[in-house]
Amino acid sequence: MEPARQAEGDGVTAAVREGVRRWTRYYTARVLWAAEPVEAAAPPPSEASVIDALEVRAVEDLAARGGRAHALAAVVTQLDAVARLRREVGARAGAVDGAADGAADGAAAMVAVIARRVHAERCAVIDAAPAPRWAVALAEEIAARGESGEAAARVAGSGPPCGGRVAELRWRLVQALREAEVATVAALWRRAACGGDVGDELEQLGAIGETLDMIGVTRGELYEGERGTR
Repeated sequence: MEPARQAEGDGVTAAVREGVRRWTRYYTARVLWAAEPVEAAAPPPSEASVIDALEVRAVEDLAARGGRAHALAAVVTQLDAVARLRREVGARAGAVDGAADGAADGAAAMVAVIARRVHAERCAVIDAAPAPRWAVALAEEIAARGESGEAAARVAGSGPPCGGRVAELRWRLVQALREAEVATVAALWRRAACGGDVGDELEQLGAIGETLDMIGVTRGELYEGERGTR
């Protein structure tokens, strides 16, 4: 993985990881020190369950906030972090639909609270600053796609960069990934808004993010087209 992509991804992932662990430890301590009998207390939340619930919360927030650039920046970066954290520990995704929200038992409710806290912390950071340029571009392309009903992934510049066959292949791969992400995020938003199953879209976004990590392309470069010529 190239340094630019690594630094970009690791910063957000580290912040999410720290939030998950900090709030999980806090609620675990509350369970262990609860006054009620141990056998009646909810089991302490696990980091894996919080990561699953954070994915659910990010999708719910996208459905509620819509396709604004800040909302898209929040959902995409947090889903990226979820995918990276799962790869770190070799975990698989749990049930996406209703994994935490509306659950009756205390453990699931506790996990949902932690996920909301972690998500809110990251959203506060994102909302306090101007929306990233890539998120603005993503929002514009999703809006254009909705208006025209057609693919709207427009790559900056007039054509493949100079630099030989390898550079051209890399440029074409970036175009394909950009189009795939625009289409997938648009589908995720539509399905989430109507309460549909978003498992396929989440899996696709995870694969796109992993591919970007592998080839060292940042999202800024993904939406700026020709810059990916290294």
